[in-house]
Amino acid sequence: MTNERVLSIPNAINLRELGGYPTSSGRTLAWHKILRSGTLSYLDADGEQALADYGVNTVVDLRSDTEVAMSPDKLLPGTDYHHLSVYPLSGQPSFWDKIRRRPHPQHRNWDLADAYLEMLVDHHALAAYRQMFALMLANTAPDHGLVFHCAAGKDRTGIGAMMIEGILGVPERVMRADYQLTNLVLANPEGMSSASVNERLLHGASAVVNEMNAETASGTTFDSVAQFVNDELGGWQKYARQELRLSAHDIQDFVRLYLEK
Repeated sequence: MTNERVLSIPNAINLRELGGYPTSSGRTLAWHKILRSGTLSYLDADGEQALADYGVNTVVDLRSDTEVAMSPDKLLPGTDYHHLSVYPLSGQPSFWDKIRRRPHPQHRNWDLADAYLEMLVDHHALAAYRQMFALMLANTAPDHGLVFHCAAGKDRTGIGAMMIEGILGVPERVMRADYQLTNLVLANPEGMSSASVNERLLHGASAVVNEMNAETASGTTFDSVAQFVNDELGGWQKYARQELRLSAHDIQDFVRLYLEK
């Protein structure tokens, strides 16, 4: 089966492989094991079958309850589907007090990085990401793949991808490029106009999500996340242990499952 970074499955939005990315250890991420995507709610019968034929048997949907109710995923019967809503955030008031190097948004204009940093430590969001990692650790069959997604496959999915890549040791320059690849893919996926894509992404989303979807995946936003994780949280390995509550054994298993031998 051909290895492709962007999968050409009909009516999929921003469906991409994490396989093939290099790590600092010299190994690469395994193909056909972890995929990232935007909404799967527009797949037709051919798209549903193509996704299954690719090896995807587990789907993690990070969208809100309203988004899912208004625009549910289209999947073949028997697909192992899990709805793990990242939003709404719990909004604990002490969050911004923990960030020494970043002014509170009430003192400046809100930007996309603010939402990303909250997702990294918010109680509700972390519960979803912890369950996502539990599902990935349980995905032990070599021919079984897992796809995680939100609406555009950029923000909630982007943070999930950073967690995965950071824990597996993907260099920051590669993580940054993967994050920004969304801009190229959403510009003209499967021949659809940008306006058509944007219209599809509005269904059921909150005003905050719509605002986030309208923004591009900028290098500055990624750099803010990387700096926060490194300076405030001690790097991705420490983040995995303290925030995602992964044990040393969990991390070893994760590496074993998702890096090429």
